[in-house]
Amino acid sequence: MAHQILEIGTGTGDETLKLATSLPAGGLLITMEASPDRAAQARTRFADAALADRISVIIGEPKRFLHKLRGPFDLIVQNDPNDSDGLHDRLIALLAPGGVLIRGNKKYSV
Repeated sequence: MAHQILEIGTGTGDETLKLATSLPAGGLLITMEASPDRAAQARTRFADAALADRISVIIGEPKRFLHKLRGPFDLIVQNDPNDSDGLHDRLIALLAPGGVLIRGNKKYSV
């Protein structure tokens, strides 16, 4: 069971909500969204679903913020693997031992 999740590409929050409901008590999901409008829409949805306490939204390009994250993350989901901007190595470094990185339809484990 994942306790720490990182999501790249929040969108309107559909997948984020599904992931957050799987978190145990005390779990955390950090999601990154480049679009301020989509991030605001997603935050509203998280609050309406009473999951805002489990979800932290970072607004901006992931490549600008990934170096600030410590991890480790049990699960990392990169929703748009075509827009990787060389993030793969950093995402792998953020994984916990036994963690999983999902990029589109590809799954990587460490």
